[in-house]
Order: sequence, then C-alpha cells, then structure tokens
Amino acid sequence: MQHKLKEPDIVYEKEISYIKCNNKKTALSRLRYDRIALVLVVLILVIVAISLLAGAFKNSKDGDTKEVNNGVNSEVNALNLTPKVDNSRAVYLSPSNQWDNEYTGIDTTEAEEMRRVAEVTKTYLIERGLKVYMAGEDATLVEKVELANDLGVGIYVSIHSNAGDALGEGTECFYNSNIKNSHKLASYVYNNVAAATPTDDRGLIDVLDTQLYEIRNTKMASCLIEVEFHDIEEHALWIVDNIDTLGEAIGEGIMQYYQTLDSQN
Repeated sequence: MQHKLKEPDIVYEKEISYIKCNNKKTALSRLRYDRIALVLVVLILVIVAISLLAGAFKNSKDGDTKEVNNGVNSEVNALNLTPKVDNSRAVYLSPSNQWDNEYTGIDTTEAEEMRRVAEVTKTYLIERGLKVYMAGEDATLVEKVELANDLGVGIYVSIHSNAGDALGEGTECFYNSNIKNSHKLASYVYNNVAAATPTDDRGLIDVLDTQLYEIRNTKMASCLIEVEFHDIEEHALWIVDNIDTLGEAIGEGIMQYYQTLDSQN
C-alpha cells in the first residue's frame, strides 16, 4: 500500500518558503523606502540650513553697506571706500576739529561751536532732501579729504571761526579756482553767512594764495567758510548766541548752489 502523507508537508514547506520570501522582500522594500525617505529629509534640512546661512550673510553685508553709505548721520572716518551709490548730490561737512582754539571770554572752543553749527546745517539739508556726511570729531584733515574723495560727494564745505588778527572781524570764505564750481559754491555760502553777521566782511579768497589743505586737495567743488572771529569777546559771544542762524545760512547757501546747477541742466 502506498502512502502519500508527505505531499501535504512538501506543499506546506513550499508555502512557508514562499511566505518567508515575500516577507523578506517586503521588509527589504520597506527598509529601502525608509532609507530613501531619511536621505530626502537630510537633504531638505541641508538645503534649509544653507538658505538660512546665505540670508544671514546677505543681511549682514547689506547692513554694513547701509552703515557706510546712508550718510545721513555720518561720522565716518574709514578710508578708501568705493562709492556704492551716486553721491553727486551729497554734501560732506567738515567742522573744525581745533579743540585748542579757545573763545575769548567764553569757556568753549572753535571745534565745539563749529560742530554745533554743522549739526544745524546737516539737519537743514536733510530736511530738504540732500544726503549729508559729516566728519568725525577726531578725523584728521587727510582722513577727511580722502574719505570725501572716495565717497564721491558733490560738494565739500569746511566750517570754521577765525582768529589771529588783533582787530579782525567779519566773514571770509576760501575756494580753489582750479576746481569747477568752487567759486560758485563759495559765493553762495559766503553771501548768506556774511548777510547774517553784524560786522563788516572780508570777501572771497582764492585758495591759490593760501596753504589750506582741505581746499587744495578735494576733488569736488569746495569751500572753507570762516563765519566770524572768536578771539574778540563781542564776536565770540555773537557766534555762540547765533548757532542756528549760522548753520541755516550755510545750509541755504548750499541749497542755492544746487538750485542754480539744476536750472542750468
């Protein structure tokens, strides 16, 4: 008698083998998809991190550029800057840094009072739409001139009070006849300041007859205004009492200069 009891066992073993094989394939497939998903997640995180770093770097660079170039508040002393924008209508104000020039009869100095005048001028010009750079308190003449030249500003105005003449009084203004429009700029600034002072004035002086570093070495139209003498107590008092008047007179002269240029274009 023949028995076929083993055949079901064989079939059963084959079924088990098939199921195991399919389970193994399913597990491998699941593992492969899990790895792909993990790689994709890592790639996305890397891309996001790179994007964030790039954005932070750009914002940092933009902030640096704005700090140097917005100019509206600028006590900038860095040298050799490449102009990032058109500064042809920007103004560089250079108040005296002569802290040892004391006013007669008053506890103050030329540098302190002329910086006050320059602050008024800066505000006056900004309110009328001009960009203004102003030299720092400790900037040397060389640093001032190099920075203004590198920034490519339209005009340079140096602001001083006078001394050294025993009977000196009145306004005078220096310019460089070798630089285009310097005489025109000096005339407008001088005329407005001279009209504001109560004393007889001294006129315009071509820088070729002086050794004034700023006016000899700037590349743009420039002038140096001596608003009044400070070594006579009466005149020193007048300066201190008329800071706003002097600052606005200089600002108005600058505005008239630009208005004339605009009318000629």
